Amino acid sequence: MEATIRAIQNRINECIRHDYWFLENRIFLKLQYFSEEQSKSFLNQELADTTDELANLHDNTVIQSITDYAENLDFLWESTFIETLTSSEKKKYANFDTSTLDVKQYTTKNDSYDEALPYFSQIVKFIVLSKYVLLLNKKAEYYQSPKISEEVKKMSIEPISDVKPQIKQTFECHFDDRQIEILTKILEKQQHV
Repeated sequence: MEATIRAIQNRINECIRHDYWFLENRIFLKLQYFSEEQSKSFLNQELADTTDELANLHDNTVIQSITDYAENLDFLWESTFIETLTSSEKKKYANFDTSTLDVKQYTTKNDSYDEALPYFSQIVKFIVLSKYVLLLNKKAEYYQSPKISEEVKKMSIEPISDVKPQIKQTFECHFDDRQIEILTKILEKQQHV
C-alpha cells in the first residue's frame, strides 16, 4: 500500500504545483494593474474569501488529518490520513492504478478522481489554499509597509496603452526598461526582508 500511496502523493503534488502556480500568477497579474488602495482592498477580500474556503474544507475529518503535515511533500503517508479513511476508502486507495491518474484530466475537471480516490480534489485544494494564504499574507504585509507604500506611489506601474494583445497563449512578458527597473527594486527589497 505504501508504494501506491506514495505514487498518488506524487500526482497530488503535481496537481498542487499546477493549481498554486495558477493562483500565484493570477494574483501577480492582477496586482500589476491595481492602484495601491485597490491592491490592499483586493488582498484583504481575497484573504477573507480564501480563509473562509479553508475553514469549510477543514470541517472534514480527513482534511484535518493532513493539516499539520501540509508543508511535508509526503503528507499522505506521514500524516494520519490513511487511518481516518473508512475501510472501503482505504481499499480504493490501495487498489488504485496510479498509471491512470492524469494531471491534465485533473486540471480539466478537478473532481474527476474523487470517485476513485475519495477527497482527492479537496486535499489538493486544501494544500493549495494553505500555501495561497501565506502568499496573500506576504503581499498584504508588503502593501501595509509605510516605506514600501511610499515607493509604490512613486513608481506605480502604468499599463502601456499602445501594446496590442498577443495571440499566442504563453506566459511571455514584455516589459519596458522602466518596468524592469521597478520589478528589480521590488525583488531586491523582498530579498532583504
